[in-house]
Amino acid sequence: MSGLSKLVWTRPRGLPHGLSGACALVVGGCLLGCALAGELGPFVGAAPALHAYVVAAGANAVAGYRMAGRAPLVFQRLFRFTAAFQACLVYFCWRFSPAAAALVAPSRGVAVAAADATFAAGILLGLSALLAETTRVYGGWLALPVWAGGFALALLAGYPVQLALGGDSWWECVTAAYPRQAEGMVAYIYVPATWAFAAILFGATLLIRKIVSPLIFGGVFLGLVMSVLVGTVLAQEVHIPAVSTQRLFLPCPAPAAGSRAAALVDALDTSVLAQSVLAAARRRTGWRLGPG
Repeated sequence: MSGLSKLVWTRPRGLPHGLSGACALVVGGCLLGCALAGELGPFVGAAPALHAYVVAAGANAVAGYRMAGRAPLVFQRLFRFTAAFQACLVYFCWRFSPAAAALVAPSRGVAVAAADATFAAGILLGLSALLAETTRVYGGWLALPVWAGGFALALLAGYPVQLALGGDSWWECVTAAYPRQAEGMVAYIYVPATWAFAAILFGATLLIRKIVSPLIFGGVFLGLVMSVLVGTVLAQEVHIPAVSTQRLFLPCPAPAAGSRAAALVDALDTSVLAQSVLAAARRRTGWRLGPG
């Protein structure tokens, strides 16, 4: 606790990194709890809690980038990469939300397409740079859990890339086929991912300040990312199966049956895997988890 008391929460002036991060963790944690419980009201309609989270998390990413120059030289590039990656993820928290559809649809055009492409590319480039820089700074065994967590985070790039390539017509096709896909994208993918990533960045601050050990940080990085990933994948299949999907490759309209594209869709369908896990849990425990 003495180490935590030494953290500065109000810098930089005008856009405090610590306070914005704390707000993002609190609001995001509440949203994550709602999603796991199946209470998806905060993600639809005006969605004030979701918008508050997007603003806080986005401000935290911008402030983190500005603060990077104050970190020890060896960490500055790493912190800039993490801030850029975080900002890209936060963009898709809003872009895939039901609230965004009402704003984007009347004004779809070059600006929206350019933003989608820019932030989708930013996820790919930011994560690659982040992993490479983490390996350069730390190396050795600590890089292993970071790369494992990075693999889970890399799955977040699939839908933004498909949106960038297919445009708004692709997203309209997907939401027509799966009426609650927008809720699922935000509640079970991008809010949990950005929340876990923000928690990891806070842990990195504690590591640099020597408040936690590398062993604890490495374990928390892997454990937090994987537990949030597994928990939200299963929760989506419990609460909104059929009306949403977790197919990582999601061409729309759907490819012809028997085609290579259709085979790839089936191979990358995590909904099937999640339903298998839930079915096994029902057989073993008798609990009514998920449909059926």
